[in-house]
Amino acid sequence: MQENIPPPLKDELVIDQLSAVQIKPSHDALKKESDDLKVQIRQIQDALDTLLRIQQRSVDASLYNKANELQEDISMKRFDLRVAQIHLSAINAQASD
Repeated sequence: MQENIPPPLKDELVIDQLSAVQIKPSHDALKKESDDLKVQIRQIQDALDTLLRIQQRSVDASLYNKANELQEDISMKRFDLRVAQIHLSAINAQASD
């Protein structure tokens, strides 16, 4: 019956060669995803800036219906931008662990 008792746990780190091999590709994948998200954030920000400029021109030209239509697109782009920023923060937090 003594054979079934597990060894006592200690405060030590056990290096497993198989898990060490998996860490590198995982870190590389996180880095690539982070870079892709940074590009996506720049593209969304550029699109948002363009929409805001068009909306301002529409207001200046008293095209209020057009400005209101653009507001919905602007709100969606802001949402997309925030989602991408949160996703990037999560990826960066994982990569720094």
